[in-house]
Amino acid sequence: MKRAVESIKNQIKANTAESREIRKQIHASKGAERSHFWGCKRGLGDDTRHLLLAYACLRGRPYLTIEAKCASDNEPRPSAVLAFLVASLPEGGPERAEWTKDRVKVWLARPAASETKKEAA
Repeated sequence: MKRAVESIKNQIKANTAESREIRKQIHASKGAERSHFWGCKRGLGDDTRHLLLAYACLRGRPYLTIEAKCASDNEPRPSAVLAFLVASLPEGGPERAEWTKDRVKVWLARPAASETKKEAA
């Protein structure tokens, strides 16, 4: 598990460095080329978000402590989180079989609004 966490941390660091380079290219370009670089940066940002969620999931952090608020049209994709989780775990290891899309969905689940109101009362 420790190797999986380190693997994801290294991927996050690599994405951060790549994002910095793309930002330099955005500032140095114009027109369609600039638009292309913005698209690349947004895609990289999406991957990094899912990597960060996979990292938190592996470390046992509750999802709501990572993203307390999230717009309904910006929910994370369980399949993307799962893909990063599985890619970081050792091939054929027992942990790899434990992670399923349903398990990630449960981790990403937010309490219903009625449940939240009951807890507040």
